[in-house]
Parts: sequence; C-alpha cells; structure tokens
Amino acid sequence: MKLPDIDPLIEDFPLAKAHEHYLTWLSAHREHAFEVGCLQGFQHGSGTSLRRLRAQLAQTSQELLGHPIDLPDMRVFVGETCHGFAAITMDDGIAIVIDFRKLMLIALYEFFLGTAAGHERSHQLATWLLSAVICAREAEFDGQIPYLASEAMVINHGVFFDIIGSIADLVILHEIGHAVSDQMAAEFARVRYLPLSHPHFGGEHGEHLVSIDPHTQPLCIVLPERQKHWQPEFVADCFSIFANYAVVLQTYQQDRHKAVEALSDALLNWNLTYFSLGSMQDWQATLTGQTDAVASSHPDGRLRAFVVDFFLRCLMHQVLPGHESPAMARAMDVAQRLWSDEFQAHVRQVHTYFVYVPEAFKNFVERTLKPVLSGCLYDELHGTRHGRRLQTNLDENADQWDRFHTASYINGEPVITSMAEWLAALDITFVSEDR
Repeated sequence: MKLPDIDPLIEDFPLAKAHEHYLTWLSAHREHAFEVGCLQGFQHGSGTSLRRLRAQLAQTSQELLGHPIDLPDMRVFVGETCHGFAAITMDDGIAIVIDFRKLMLIALYEFFLGTAAGHERSHQLATWLLSAVICAREAEFDGQIPYLASEAMVINHGVFFDIIGSIADLVILHEIGHAVSDQMAAEFARVRYLPLSHPHFGGEHGEHLVSIDPHTQPLCIVLPERQKHWQPEFVADCFSIFANYAVVLQTYQQDRHKAVEALSDALLNWNLTYFSLGSMQDWQATLTGQTDAVASSHPDGRLRAFVVDFFLRCLMHQVLPGHESPAMARAMDVAQRLWSDEFQAHVRQVHTYFVYVPEAFKNFVERTLKPVLSGCLYDELHGTRHGRRLQTNLDENADQWDRFHTASYINGEPVITSMAEWLAALDITFVSEDR
C-alpha cells in the first residue's frame, strides 16, 4: 500500500505546516484511490468529531465537572508511523498520529466477527486478522486490506464505517485526554488506590478488582496501590468516553437518551479494541522477554476495559439516573467472556503457534486467502458487486481453506479453528441506525 510517511513531517515542520504537507500528499496521490479515499475519510470524520467536541465540551464539562475544559490546537495524521497511536506535543499544538494498518485491521476483524460472520470461514478469517493485530504482522496483509475493506463495504457499509469511525474516535479522544489531563481533577477517572492490606482486598477477593456500586457513594473503583502509575492512562481512557458523550450529545441535539444509547452501542467494539491492543502488548512483551508490567506502555487490556466500563456506567447514572441499556449489557457480557481464563488460554496457544510456525502468516495469505480474494476481484471486474462475494468464494474454496486450517495445529489441536469457534460463540452484533 502507498501511505504517507508521517514521522518526518512532524519532525521537520511546525504543526500547521506539517498538516498542510500531509494534505498536499493526499492530493498528489489520487491514483492510490483506496488509500487516499480512506485517509480523506479519516480527515473528514475526525474533523467533524473535533468540531462537535469544541462546540460542546466546555458546556458539558462545566455541567458535569464544575469547570470547562479547553482544547489546544490539534491535527490528525493517519498513515505510516512508528508511533502506533500517539499524541505528539509540538510547539504550536498537538499532532495526533494513527497507524493506518493497525486501525484497519482492528476494524476488519471486528466487522468479520460481527456483521459478516455468517459461517465458520468468516470467523476463521477474523481470527487471522485478529492474530495479525496481536502479533504485529500487519505487513503480510498489506495487499489484501483494500479487497477485504471492499467486501466489508459491500456487505454492510454503514456498520463498517461506523466501526472504523468509532475506533478512530476512541483513539483520538484518548490522545486528547493526555493533552488536557492537567485540567481534570485527580478523581476524574473514578479510581482509588489502596494498600493490599485494606479490607477491600481481604477474604475471597484477594488482589481482584473491587468495584463499588455506581448507585451508591463513593462512585469509584478500588485498585491496589501498585497500579497507581497507570493513573494518566486511566484518565485518558475515561476522558475518551467523556468526550465521546460530548460529541454525540452535540450530534443528537442535546438528547441525552440518544447520546447514552450511542455510547452503549459503541462500547462493544471499544471492548474488542482494548482486547486486541492489550493482547498485542502482552505478545510483544513476551517476545522481548519484558514480562514486567512496568515495561509496558499501557495498563493490562482487561483492566482498561474494566475502568472504562465502570466510568461509562457512572456517567450514565449521572446524566440519566435509573436508565438501563440492553446494548451495554450485551457489551459487558462480551467483555467478560473476552477476558475469561478460557479464552486467554486460546490466545496463548495462538501465540505459541506463531512462535514455532513464523511462516504461517505468509503461507495463509499466499496459498489460502489470495485465491479467495482473486475470485472477489474477478467478480468485481465482471460487475457483480451485489451479494456476499467473499462468502461465496470462501465456499468455492472450502476444501483448500479447511485443509489449511486443519493442518494449523499445536498439541494436537487446530489453533485457528478452535479460536474461531470460541469467537463465534460470542455472538457479536453491532448496531448501526439513525436515532
């Protein structure tokens, strides 16, 4: 794929000039229709979200926090970067940089787990995409991302674009949270840190997380003191939820019920995003031998999801007392199973497989996925854009597809098919509708 190289821009130019050069790159590379189209879409979507945030944040923060929060000048850059997802402080503002491959792979695996997951081979495809995110093997899928994204858009463009936009908003607003953290009180993230000798951690709970019911006081989560160094990340995570509420409140013209339901719908793919990013961090730490949590850049994914889920429930109780959301219940159920010991065992098994079979990604793409996508391209050239072309071609290549996955095993168990079956049992359904 042809992507803009972001890092030299933000190293060599002031923020506004760097962004000007970035937009010039997009205009000069229109022949790369897929990449440029996506990047322009990110510019439009992030620009809309930031405008709505600027229009609403001061009022919402004044009402709910007792003081307004001011935003610095910010520009969004999506492309090729060694920073992953990050907020880079510059002399004249904040550059928010997003790695295109990682964002697209997260969106694609979530989509094929949910809306497009009509049969087992779709779940297997989603498992490979998830593995690419976790194991940081995105490059093997570079040439396939446009075709997979094209399939997703044909199957259900509304849900696919909503997933991409929701993940991008979560990432962008998290990075903004770091930039404005000095404007928020220490208790903003609703987390307290106590010594393990405290009664909250006694008895059967041990070192487990202990939450205090959001319908009582105080509205907080109690964590062991050893987690306190993660406070800046928890603040940024919770700000992303708070800011998303401000954005959707502006979108739905101050209708709190619609805004809360929009957040509840988004919580499902946010939990999946925390899961994939957390698993990726664990995997990379294992590869480098740095298993100490202090060496990680972010908290454990399960812990992040726990804090964010609790913060959203508290926010809902504050703005709509007594409101119960079925969408939130579904998201919490999926999150609980994602972080279960059973599924974590499947993830560790996949990790082990790719350690011992490092060529598996390339073999899968070259021998198994390309024939399927070549069929999709053939159909597209012959004008048959309607229907579920990917699933049709998966079925036509069923024997080869199944032989490959049955052969991908460790300790006598096919690792991809086992994890795909477990993911299918999550029964993920995304909601995309006008409210």
